Amino acid sequence: MPRASMTIYRDANFKGPKAEVDHDIADLSEWEGHGEGIGLFHDSISSIEIHSGTWEFWRDIHYSGPVYTYSNGRIGFPPKDTISSIKKVSDYPT
Repeated sequence: MPRASMTIYRDANFKGPKAEVDHDIADLSEWEGHGEGIGLFHDSISSIEIHSGTWEFWRDIHYSGPVYTYSNGRIGFPPKDTISSIKKVSDYPT
């Protein structure tokens, strides 16, 4: 069974610091980003590349506030620099 995964980028056009994500993150301000730095991606994700699965991107920590849902593909992130938590919906696109 494939496991949902994606790459998040701090900068637009899939550039700048990046991190692989394959799990829920309730608070990006406390997440280390696989060595990129604590809080580096909090309210700073500008583009994403979803390799598999369906994901929710929440404006506020602990999965609250407005939510955006995306599946496989490259997304020049419309709600730029506003995401505070990420949750996997499914290992497959919906």
